[in-house]
Amino acid sequence: MVLHIFSASKKERTALIHQYFQADQDNLQTIVQGLKSMKSQKSFQHIPGYWLTVHFKRNQQGTHLYHRVMNQLPPHRINSQVFYPVKELAGALLETKWMEKYSFSEENMEEASRLFLDEIKGHLKEGRANTSYHGILLLLRLNPFFLKKYRRYYILEDLAYHFEGNGNVHKAIKCFQLQIRIRPDSAEPYLNISSFYIINGMEESAITLLKKAISKHPTNPFLMSNLVIALCNMGSFDAAITILKKALEKDLHNGVYWKMLGDVFYEIEENETAVRCFKKGIRLIDEEQYKELSSDMHSGIAACYYEDGFYKKALKHYLKVIDLNPDDSYTLISLAQLYFYKLNQSKEALKYSKKIVEAMPENGYAHYHIGLIYMDLQLMEKARWHLYKARRLMPYYNAVHEAIQMLKKDHHHRTAHGKNHRNRFDQ
Repeated sequence: MVLHIFSASKKERTALIHQYFQADQDNLQTIVQGLKSMKSQKSFQHIPGYWLTVHFKRNQQGTHLYHRVMNQLPPHRINSQVFYPVKELAGALLETKWMEKYSFSEENMEEASRLFLDEIKGHLKEGRANTSYHGILLLLRLNPFFLKKYRRYYILEDLAYHFEGNGNVHKAIKCFQLQIRIRPDSAEPYLNISSFYIINGMEESAITLLKKAISKHPTNPFLMSNLVIALCNMGSFDAAITILKKALEKDLHNGVYWKMLGDVFYEIEENETAVRCFKKGIRLIDEEQYKELSSDMHSGIAACYYEDGFYKKALKHYLKVIDLNPDDSYTLISLAQLYFYKLNQSKEALKYSKKIVEAMPENGYAHYHIGLIYMDLQLMEKARWHLYKARRLMPYYNAVHEAIQMLKKDHHHRTAHGKNHRNRFDQ
């Protein structure tokens, strides 16, 4: 005879042990007449709790004790009768059952809340998002400051993305809004929900929210960045520029804002102005301390110069990016193409192409480009290996097939047309 008994707190379990078994909580091996053993557990059948597993002897004392416990304990605390919904139920019924199960009171509120949160996480892990959502609503009503501590509010992000994955954007937004309710003085929840709005094409909602958030957190660069992105996505470039200029009037030495302004001017193809903004931003920051930011601005300058045909100037800034971040794959690709297609320096192009292939060995385009470079250098066996590899990876990419056909022509013909490779296959 075995009973698995649920308690919502350690204190409740201790009281149970003393009431029915008169045992020492710190030594559950204490011999109690009629019992074989008692063991505390953190869960039973995947249900979290302060469980007590009790094995009764099959004698008169054990049988009497077993029936006494069964008759006096409420059924919702015993074995499989403990409430743990595995099917979707109405919110009102869930709350009624949870209130009965956890007996929330001032005395046990913290322990019961921790246990309840474990159950909520379990439901989410098992795909019962609506059950988790109702649980969080109840927890917020009973213990409003609980989720604010120890970053417990992150469960709302997990829940939001779960809803999004199931196509329930409305419910996902509600989860992010609950984060704002829990942390009204923090910029983070505003950043989370605005990013969600932008990703899901809801820029107008993002802009409205971000303007409110920036009024509370005027110096937060991430909120400003999201606002600028949302405005640009809607084509409101003038509004983005105006907002950034106003921000710079208050903080003229903010390198991040200069970088954002440069990005906007680049988007509207005002490259000269963009370059001035990027250079201003670089002068205002410590490049070694803020490598990522500095790298982004040098990359922006290089892109502007490249588009305007100033290839040597572009090269200087791409090399600066690599100096700051040697493994930047986008810049390695840009350097390889710049050297090969624009500066006619195949050996330099090869150096960076090799790094790309090492970093992305299954990237067909990387093999295609290094194959072209080897062709230009008259290293035909290596060119063949990479181009055939590219064909295996990208069987429907016509440029690869054209390059292989060129490879098959006689040596003199390839020599005569080698310099045309760059123009013919320029991406």
